[in-house]
Amino acid sequence: MNYEERLTDTQNRKDDHIKICLDEKVQFNQITNGLEKYGFVHCCLPELDYKEIDI
Repeated sequence: MNYEERLTDTQNRKDDHIKICLDEKVQFNQITNGLEKYGFVHCCLPELDYKEIDI
């Protein structure tokens, strides 16, 4: 199998995957990853010392 045939097979599989996700019911109704139990406080610069900022 040459490169072009493999590329075509890969593209076909990806197309099939997208079609399945769009057209069929693929989500779990009850199973989750558990992250809905947690909340996170955003802290984009945790190492910043505000006392050292001179404006």
